[in-house]
Amino acid sequence: ETNESGQELTMMRDLQKDVYLRRLEDGDFEMMHLDYFHNGERNWNHTVLHYHRMVQRENKKSTFYQVVLSSHYNMTDYVQSCGCANSTVTLNSTSEFNFTSPRFPRHYCDDLICETTFVVPEGYRVVFRPRKLSLQQNRDHLSLFDLSSNGTRIPRERYTGFVLEGFTTESRGNKFLAVFTSDDAINYDGFQASVYAAPQDDSQFTDYDDIDNSNGDKKK
Repeated sequence: ETNESGQELTMMRDLQKDVYLRRLEDGDFEMMHLDYFHNGERNWNHTVLHYHRMVQRENKKSTFYQVVLSSHYNMTDYVQSCGCANSTVTLNSTSEFNFTSPRFPRHYCDDLICETTFVVPEGYRVVFRPRKLSLQQNRDHLSLFDLSSNGTRIPRERYTGFVLEGFTTESRGNKFLAVFTSDDAINYDGFQASVYAAPQDDSQFTDYDDIDNSNGDKKK
């Protein structure tokens, strides 16, 4: 998109309104109409933010003047922290893994599809215990799948909204797949969970066909 002077404009999504970026000659961007920075596009490494504020100074006559603050942000760290390459986590019978969304406890990023496979020794189950979960209701999800011997995904649980600590989900076999997805809109704090192994013959597993996480309630 271009404006009347032919300058290229890129639209960003803010929590409350749209923000426009003007591409500068050196490849940077000038951000206009910005009250605060939330999430931007991830295809540049350097962003210049210009804040404009109108201030009224009391005098014999009311005088208005403009205050301009400029800040420089390196986007490289932000881009890297948003990454979530598919991975496999192998646990032994005594280890515990702290599983979190990208950038946790800060807000996760847009348009994510993060797949993590947990593997424990034969004769054990994977135990998934949420510590905190804060996702945009019905738009962002954390889904759990059992994996069959041929790699087929068997849906188990899907979380969205807010979930409190207090229950666990266990795999039926020794593998569990967690898939975290986010859309291109509002982001929340994300999730944190403990993942560890438990003997299958000592399992407290309860088979839930579905889960309603709008209020953190489970249903059988």
